[in-house]
Amino acid sequence: MHAENQHQWRLLSFFNNYRIVLSSFFSCLFIFSIKLEPFGQLYSELFNGISLIYLLISILLNFLINKQHFPFSVLANTSIVSDIFVLILLTHASGGVSSGVGLLLIIPIAGSGILLADLITYFYAALASLLLLFDQFYLFLVFHFHPAYSQAGILGMILFSTALLINYLSTRLQFTQALAIKIGDDLDKMEVLTRFIMKRLNTPVILVDNMGMILLKNEATDQIANQAKKGLHTLGDISPQLNLLFQKWLKSGVQCNEIILISNSQSEYQPTFHALKGKHNYETIIFLEDNSRIRQMAQQQKLASLGRLTASIAHEIRNPLSAISHAGELLG
Repeated sequence: MHAENQHQWRLLSFFNNYRIVLSSFFSCLFIFSIKLEPFGQLYSELFNGISLIYLLISILLNFLINKQHFPFSVLANTSIVSDIFVLILLTHASGGVSSGVGLLLIIPIAGSGILLADLITYFYAALASLLLLFDQFYLFLVFHFHPAYSQAGILGMILFSTALLINYLSTRLQFTQALAIKIGDDLDKMEVLTRFIMKRLNTPVILVDNMGMILLKNEATDQIANQAKKGLHTLGDISPQLNLLFQKWLKSGVQCNEIILISNSQSEYQPTFHALKGKHNYETIIFLEDNSRIRQMAQQQKLASLGRLTASIAHEIRNPLSAISHAGELLG
């Protein structure tokens, strides 16, 4: 949750940096006396004054956002409201919605959809649209401008469409982010479980890529490898013979039945290779079965079978002998 809050604060800071750049641009037009239509073509004094105030507001918000003394929602709503009213005044000073300055309102509406809840975004879109219509009505009454209600209505529709689209994308993004976090947690748990299982296995297990580079190994592998080596990075570091068998298996895909002797270990091992084919990678897991342990298990199975056979023979012999003994007692 803390990481998510920090992400929201970074987004708010990013939008405020845009606000600083925009207000600095407008202020530079005033400071250097640059006449750039349509900015300030109706009220140049109002445009210049609002631009300087906008720059001061942006700097103040940047300080408050970095300090984070106020709640996130307070600063986010304050920044969006200030953007709407300032841009409406700049649009008015530039000659109304026909000047095109009102298109800058799309950015704060989109920012409110990313930073705040769904309903407040539609409220800000409605507020900006009503202020644009009111500005057109004021220009018509005072300056007898040709009313551009259709342009104001189209811009209002664009603002509502932006709010709708951003809210949809924001919802999908939040869902995807939550899903990615869940999948990441599951993968972390699986990795911990896999490492635990490999650690508890007495059989040496090695995970390698198709170049023979070791990706993962358990402690049993370190125990049978040459302890004089500081690190084990490839199969060749463990056993050149094992690396050779691995390369042969990659080409043929046929399991080998060869027995290898690894480093200074006194035990013989029989490797088995199993492919792990992912979507973008190709990895192999190698099990090194101790041949002496296999022979010991086979010997134990033979002894167990011999014991069962002996017991069966004894049982078969004991039954006739018991009948003969019983018949002898009857004859006696």
